[in-house]
Amino acid sequence: MSTWPEPHGRLSEPRRAGCLIWAVIGFVLGALAIIFVLIALPSPRPATPPLPATSGHITVTLDDVTITQLAAAGVQNAHLPVPVSNVHAHIQDGGALTIAGDATLPLVGTRPFAAAAQLSVADGRLAVHLTRGAIGDLSLPAPTLAALESALNDRLAALDLAIFPGAPRYVITGLTSSDGRLTLMLAPG
Repeated sequence: MSTWPEPHGRLSEPRRAGCLIWAVIGFVLGALAIIFVLIALPSPRPATPPLPATSGHITVTLDDVTITQLAAAGVQNAHLPVPVSNVHAHIQDGGALTIAGDATLPLVGTRPFAAAAQLSVADGRLAVHLTRGAIGDLSLPAPTLAALESALNDRLAALDLAIFPGAPRYVITGLTSSDGRLTLMLAPG
């Protein structure tokens, strides 16, 4: 009597059932691990919900996470001559905004992308004016800076300032900022 496995690598019935049981156990443990990770990870923080104030005026506070999402979309829509990734924005005192990222240049590799801007209110909307921009040590040319500013403002103009679906729109009447926070004053528009 031989102890060698059957030809063509066939497994005996008890051994095949054991493999199936381990496969099912592995699948169940994997699914449980994914569910645990999804529950344990924090969900993205939305903008602070507006609080009603007197005479229909409200304030909304945005943080760096929200402004980073808007800035990243604006940078992508600007169609810069080189791709920019890992975009981060930081709100500072006095309405100042810094935008940073990684620019990928052919033959040279990745260089830091940086832009400085001033936030303001124009025609009831949030607006940005870029004061400078650079990739590495090279300043962005004026047309590129203008295209980036335009794309950022287009993205900011797309903000829907209706508090509830179908509710009247609000306009921005003022803003204040501190480190990492931008507070917008809104009034019915």
